[in-house]
Amino acid sequence: MKWTANELTLEQKVGQMFTCGFNALVPNEHAQILIEQYQVGGICYFRRNVQALPQLAELSASLQEMATKQQKAPLFLSIDQEGGMVARIDHEALAGYQAIWHLARPVMSKMPTRSPRSEHVSFVRSE
Repeated sequence: MKWTANELTLEQKVGQMFTCGFNALVPNEHAQILIEQYQVGGICYFRRNVQALPQLAELSASLQEMATKQQKAPLFLSIDQEGGMVARIDHEALAGYQAIWHLARPVMSKMPTRSPRSEHVSFVRSE
């Protein structure tokens, strides 16, 4: 589906600014209300939403289908995974931030960086 922001109503544009969560492993009534009534722009997964990778893939597909069947913009899906000592999602099959950093480092090391005092924080750690 092709869409542009100009085609959205004001209510839809405001909804697109919100990312919300819900308390289930599968899309429930709360998720349906968030997507269909409030027209949120995204869903954030928490530990309560993740059991295994196949389940997470099915959840994502179901949520996207719910959003796009009404000719709405696709959802921005995210995970509350800050890394470090606290891992909200700690299933074995999901990579931690160290694994992601190890994989992304060769690409990120070639990216321009900025001082932490500027408006953006550097992605590349110095060694």
